[in-house]
Amino acid sequence: MMVGVNIDTDKLVGAGVTVHTETPGLGANAKDKPDLAAQFKGLSVTDPVSVTKDGGKINAISGATITSRAVCDAV
Repeated sequence: MMVGVNIDTDKLVGAGVTVHTETPGLGANAKDKPDLAAQFKGLSVTDPVSVTKDGGKINAISGATITSRAVCDAV
């Protein structure tokens, strides 16, 4: 996992999964498709990050909610 932070604004510049052992076509989409990672850009580092199912702002990958939660936890 790689996370970029603008230290002047305390905002996330981006996030990305660098290595995984997830199911192809499901959890693997956390790395293979930019949709999940793009949602982190601009979020404050002082606010909790979670998927919408848990009251957050991040839309989970369809069929891979646990993976999406893990990515949020890592950020």
